[in-house]
Amino acid sequence: MQRTDEVAVNTGEKVGSRQRSFRLRGSLLSLLLAVMVMMLCPGCSEKKNPPQPQRADLQPVVSWLKQYYLKTPLNKGWKVTSVTSQGNQAEIVVAIPPDQSSEIKRQPADDQFRLVAEQVCPKNGAALRQILPAGSSVMVLPSVSGQVFIEVACAL
Repeated sequence: MQRTDEVAVNTGEKVGSRQRSFRLRGSLLSLLLAVMVMMLCPGCSEKKNPPQPQRADLQPVVSWLKQYYLKTPLNKGWKVTSVTSQGNQAEIVVAIPPDQSSEIKRQPADDQFRLVAEQVCPKNGAALRQILPAGSSVMVLPSVSGQVFIEVACAL
């Protein structure tokens, strides 16, 4: 029987099946690699939405907020770095010292929102509500070293 196996190898029958097996494995490996790349990098092929333009009807809200934070500075070393409008919301970006932000991040999500809202959202919501256009909101974006770590909607 050994003689028959040697003949089969010499005729290429076993070699051909091995080559097909390697080609199939190579194709499957390539397919698997392509799927993994697509799974690991879903945002690579998506287009990022451009920033929405500022709405003219939110400019009085932005002006009001800027004046509010000039008159009512934040406590605990927190600092308002910008107040702008984006789409249908006024955005307040607040720089928070790293030690305080890490303490906030350790809290459950609901407590994070509450802590930031208590510190930053205007206490005089009634005055702001009067000039806030319908369907608009005020968002607080606390940041550490320029990186926003949570978005908090102010309840007005």
